[in-house]
Amino acid sequence: MAEVALEPEAPEDIEEYARGRALELRRPVPGESLTGDPEKPWPWEQPPQFTEQNDVLEYYFDLFTSEDVYERILDLMEDEVAIMDIVQIFLTKGFQEGLFNPDMMLIIAEPLAYMLISLAERAGIEFVITDDEEGAEPATQLGSALSTIQEPQPTEEVDTMMGEEAPSLLAREQ
Repeated sequence: MAEVALEPEAPEDIEEYARGRALELRRPVPGESLTGDPEKPWPWEQPPQFTEQNDVLEYYFDLFTSEDVYERILDLMEDEVAIMDIVQIFLTKGFQEGLFNPDMMLIIAEPLAYMLISLAERAGIEFVITDDEEGAEPATQLGSALSTIQEPQPTEEVDTMMGEEAPSLLAREQ
């Protein structure tokens, strides 16, 4: 019976093994982003579609209240997916699609959370604002930035869109 070597024995075998493993990894080559075609930039490399907070909030209000998305969002909230996790999903996708820049993304995070909270309350759904696991670290930089919001304050834009004053998160019974 032939003996199978589990580890390479000679240095040239190690180099060959390392080259083979490096080729198996499917990741960008260092500097690859600098070789992209300037005629076909990524959506986030172009000027954003929205530069005003009200325009972005109107876009998301229309999106959240559309037939397809409304039911899915309510299902997520019924399944106790945290409001801020849903907001993070929409914001990340919006940035990747070139809807707004990272600064706008942080500016609209809180009003979007209030928008979702209002939709949940109107549907009579008990919702979770954040996952409050002790010692849990946010999985992304956006999650880390969103976790710094201490006392959310409703804005007039969201109040106007929802038709009444947004409820206070601090006044809500836990």
